[in-house]
Amino acid sequence: MSENEQDRLTAMDTLRYYAAKYNDWLGSDEFREASEDRRNKTSQYERLLSRDGISAMTEVEVHELISSLWAFGGWGNKDYLVDRLLGAVRLDEFKGLLRDLLWGADPLCKRYDNFNESVKYLGSAAISEILAFVHPSDCMIWNERTRVGLKGIGFLRDFVDYYWIDGDDYEKICSECKRILSLLNELDIHASDLLDVDLFLYQVSIMEELEEEEEEQAITYDFDHHEIKEKIFEVGQYLGFEAEKEVRIARGAQVDAVWTIHLGNLGVVKYVFEVHKGGSLDSTILNLQRARRNPAVQKGIIVSNTDGLQHAKAEVETLGEDFSSSLAYLEAVDVLKIEKSLREAWQIINGLELIKSI
Repeated sequence: MSENEQDRLTAMDTLRYYAAKYNDWLGSDEFREASEDRRNKTSQYERLLSRDGISAMTEVEVHELISSLWAFGGWGNKDYLVDRLLGAVRLDEFKGLLRDLLWGADPLCKRYDNFNESVKYLGSAAISEILAFVHPSDCMIWNERTRVGLKGIGFLRDFVDYYWIDGDDYEKICSECKRILSLLNELDIHASDLLDVDLFLYQVSIMEELEEEEEEQAITYDFDHHEIKEKIFEVGQYLGFEAEKEVRIARGAQVDAVWTIHLGNLGVVKYVFEVHKGGSLDSTILNLQRARRNPAVQKGIIVSNTDGLQHAKAEVETLGEDFSSSLAYLEAVDVLKIEKSLREAWQIINGLELIKSI
């Protein structure tokens, strides 16, 4: 038996195991609530994102769309996100891009890439969520829960660690999830579309107890550069900074992320982040040296795994006290912990409804 055949059999055994547990969950109140939530959201998107709905869309409807996305469920100030989005692309242009994404004639991969490249502040999770609720037979949600669920059942091993995906990746993911849909039905789990597959994977991710402690103890643990950059951006938003990604901060220096704050009479203060994963450490350090040409830059932060940070510190120590004292070091895994904690905290605070929308 080949290695691929063995992997396929192992994945099927795991799928069968979780399908049995999922079948037990189907009669629960939690399942009924989750199903009702999906039905309500489908109805909402049928209204908002039909061809006519997009044509009539105003900034109010854009806010309704963004506010409803699970991808931004932990965000407290969604008005700020909508303002940034429409500040980067005009409303009419956004509507045209949204129409092409959902109803265009080009292949899915091309429509996905065009929207992703043209609209800032919406990533793979948000784009795939919009697609999935409008075209549930063909499109899959790609978010953290999906990835954890797929990792748990042993499918899509080449993709489960990808936070950022392109259109070709997305088409492959949708195709494989259609196969999972067929397999679930063979296992007597009624699943009519990929939203049902998403619900199954969501529950798998809840059941799956990941042993992250061992990974965190390894100084050379792996991480996704795109994911860490995105999480740094989100943490900055949660903390009240003006957060940006891929910023040209000074001549010859484009950094992965910047947090900006205005301190009254003291002026503007910026904190710049460089995520280092492989490649040239010299390039990362040079970028931060150049960033200091911007007088608003208060601190540079290198983000990597433990091994990467140890090498960075050793290299920086040879460059003089003035530069070394301007830097800080942050574990990539701690970025994920901070983002998760802040997101959960915001979800709890938002539930208190301390500030009512006008």
